[in-house]
Parts: sequence; C-alpha cells; structure tokens
Amino acid sequence: MSSFANPILLMRQRVMDAIDKWASRFLRPGKKTGWAQLALALLIFGGAVLLTAQSYRAIDRELTEAALSRRSSVAYLAAATLLEKVDRLTDIGIALVSRVLLP
Repeated sequence: MSSFANPILLMRQRVMDAIDKWASRFLRPGKKTGWAQLALALLIFGGAVLLTAQSYRAIDRELTEAALSRRSSVAYLAAATLLEKVDRLTDIGIALVSRVLLP
C-alpha cells in the first residue's frame, strides 16, 4: 500500500470515529439515558436535517432556474434563426415572382 492515504477516506474515518465516540457516551448498554440528553441529541439531529433540507431546496431551485434560463436562451436563438430563414425565403419568393422590366 502506498505511503499516501486518500484524504477523503481519512476524513470519513475521523467522522465515523467521532460519531461512534459521541453515540457511545449517550447510548451505553446498561446506562440509563436521560431524557434531556436524548432530547438534545434529537434536537441537534433535527436541526441538521432541517438545515440539509433547506440547503437542498435552495440548490435545487438555483439549478432549476439555470436550466430554464439555458433552455429559454436556446429557444430564443432557434426562433431568431427561423425568423431569418423565413425572411430569406420571403425575399427569394418575391424575387422570383416579380418580373424584371428591361428597358
């Protein structure tokens, strides 16, 4: 194995160790878990869930706006291109229909 460890795996392991250490303090087998400790843990967890949901919704809204903006700009470009082609066909049609009067 190489001497350089993946920093993401190291960070993940540290987070998992911290969660295990924290959970073992509150939920030891044979130890009575206090209602206050359980309420505090649920409050922290609930806050994290709410913050995550809010962040997810904000990112989803932003990405949706970006996608719709991009689609709108492509639609305007396609409309402008079609308008130019129709104008060109109109000019060609007028040129073919009109008679050239030579002196």
